[in-house]
Amino acid sequence: MKSNQKLHDIAAAIIIGIRDIIDNVKPEIVLVHGDTLTSTAAALSYFYSNIDIGHVEAGLRTNNILSPWPEEANRQLTSRIATLNFAPTKKNQFDLINENIDYYEQNMITLYSRKKSRNVVIKSLIQFKSG
Repeated sequence: MKSNQKLHDIAAAIIIGIRDIIDNVKPEIVLVHGDTLTSTAAALSYFYSNIDIGHVEAGLRTNNILSPWPEEANRQLTSRIATLNFAPTKKNQFDLINENIDYYEQNMITLYSRKKSRNVVIKSLIQFKSG
């Protein structure tokens, strides 16, 4: 990051930087995590290259596009362009379905457990271990 750097500049640099990585690595699918500008700009770059995207921690919503800003817009955009959405809770899954990010069209995966952890990495490990 640079002093007084604007979101426009960060997003543009990420999209161009990821484009160069795509040209060298040629991935079939990538994972992006969360609601940061970095994850959304990376997702856009992969989307523009027709590469499948998995969005980890998808479905978190305030339903106020301005709060938190810009994270809520990042969440909604990234979930919309993702091929796979990994929702950490059933509520997050239902929120995605209610936005017409349909289970059958988008291959949504819900990562949740009876454990009270809100950490999506821990939840995925618990779910993987339990089969």
